Amino acid sequence: MITEHRNNKVTIPPDFFGLLAKQTQNCEEMLVLLSDEKKALMIMDTSALLSLSRMKEQQLSLIQALDGTLTKTAENIAQTFDLPAAGLSGLAPHLPPEEAKKLSRVRKELLHLQEEILSRNLLNKKFAQETKNFLGDAISLITGAMRQDQGYTTRGLNRSSKNQPSFISREV
Repeated sequence: MITEHRNNKVTIPPDFFGLLAKQTQNCEEMLVLLSDEKKALMIMDTSALLSLSRMKEQQLSLIQALDGTLTKTAENIAQTFDLPAAGLSGLAPHLPPEEAKKLSRVRKELLHLQEEILSRNLLNKKFAQETKNFLGDAISLITGAMRQDQGYTTRGLNRSSKNQPSFISREV
């Protein structure tokens, strides 16, 4: 499976690059799910959001499992050849130049995809939280008149209860 290349360079098995390609594909599929989630958030499609949430969990599990396999494979290669560093970046100096370039290119692509996943996920999460807060404030405004829990200050003026909206837009 793993062979030593002339000049003491390590040649990694072709299926290792296949695993990296699969991981790239998994990350791209996650980005599609995040884009779909953003669209569903914009139109407040609850059923689509629930479905997308399950699909995101499954996709994340695939990414994590494959990441573990890649890490373990890189560690096995490092142990087999007594290399000082494990991980994908630690393998590159010990590979033939063409494989090192290919590994470097794939690593950069995976890092870019992972950063994009994190960015889009945070954006969707922030949008969902702000929408939730806005809807909570709107419900509080609508139902506030029906509540009997307003109190008075020492001067006898009405005081808002703790459950009143925390932010009211000037346009409202």
